[in-house]
Amino acid sequence: MTPPRQLDAIGYLATSEINSTSYVGGLLIVNSNARPLEFHCTVPFLPSRSQRVLYGASLSGSLMTEDIPRALFKKAKHRPDVVFVNSMAMLAVQAELEQPVACIQVTSEAMGEEKERLGADCLNGEEVSGNQSQFEKASPLFGNKGSFGFAMDPKHEGKKELVNAGLQQISCHVDIHEPFERLKLALDETGKVSNHAA
Repeated sequence: MTPPRQLDAIGYLATSEINSTSYVGGLLIVNSNARPLEFHCTVPFLPSRSQRVLYGASLSGSLMTEDIPRALFKKAKHRPDVVFVNSMAMLAVQAELEQPVACIQVTSEAMGEEKERLGADCLNGEEVSGNQSQFEKASPLFGNKGSFGFAMDPKHEGKKELVNAGLQQISCHVDIHEPFERLKLALDETGKVSNHAA
């Protein structure tokens, strides 16, 4: 059995809505030791009344899975081998990227403990259950209690080895959700700075 490929850069992408009025996104690219290579974030974007009317219910999806990620990756100097996203809805980013995009999931057994440790926000209340065909189980990671899996677009199943390699590399150094925690804190700071500037 060949060892998993060593990845040079792993991306963590998150977007969120602030106070139901504006949107922000961040991209943290880390090396195989989970150390930051680069970080980019958007300023909070407040859609105009016209945009809200013209886009209707599709505004949030368009901003969070197309416009914001596109702007973030355009700024990036490093090209991540794999990109992890913070929600199932964000898997739509795959349409914008060549590299595999995956949403890290916690299996039912580990869900309670992880929710308590990370807070429900970090996991977005999503867990691997029921429709297992939609998920790929990752190899056992860093001896935690419970197991993780990931969801990805079935059209990109040929790239699941890259996703597994990324999960294994990160898990040797930090909890696989920990870079999302850093990203969330950085985005929270961005929101605070923009609120003070307004």
